[in-house]
Amino acid sequence: MNKIIYVTGFICGALLFIWHTWQTVYVDIPRGGPIQIAVQALLISLLFGTAFWFYRETKSTGDELRDAAFELRKWGWFFAGLLVIQILWGGITSGLHGGHVYNTFPKLNNNWIPPELWVMEPFYTNFIENASTTQWLHRIFGTLMGVTAIIIWIRSFQLKTSFTTLKWVIALFSIVLAQYAVGVFTLIYHVPPALGLLHQILTIILSVIIVGLLQHLHQKQS
Repeated sequence: MNKIIYVTGFICGALLFIWHTWQTVYVDIPRGGPIQIAVQALLISLLFGTAFWFYRETKSTGDELRDAAFELRKWGWFFAGLLVIQILWGGITSGLHGGHVYNTFPKLNNNWIPPELWVMEPFYTNFIENASTTQWLHRIFGTLMGVTAIIIWIRSFQLKTSFTTLKWVIALFSIVLAQYAVGVFTLIYHVPPALGLLHQILTIILSVIIVGLLQHLHQKQS
């Protein structure tokens, strides 16, 4: 019962953050807004991920080779790190209205690298105030996440992991694919609110899935 109350509290808190973020994204955002949105987006995912971790903490799993679980767990943590970075940069990009800067894919208009990538001074301000830079980085990290998900998917089959592990991996791969596609369409259609909201929801689902996979592999290795 205590666990249910704790998890419910986390989810309610996350929903409040979603509401607050939604209220701030589509209005005039003051200076510092992009950072606030990025932190809020990260907190949303962390809240749901932490809640799911606690929920699965007492779940039992079957036997599996420890070496396989260890390798997949390393790739899983690498993916989780990319996800945290991607959430932060997605929040900053949203706060800068970066989705309205370049609305072509895969190129940014006719360029693979935007010409105004590092035009701001001091240099570090490009990462938090240059909409072209943040959108470009958001694309790069999203592609890296996709490649990592493919590697996890391939290695899970090569290592002959259990059916339960494969289900987690296939779920991860499917949501990454859906998230990437939704991100592209959100960009091409100039960030319609419905696609923007779906993009955020898929981020939460992806956070829950990678937490579930890591928890599953942690139990396999222990």
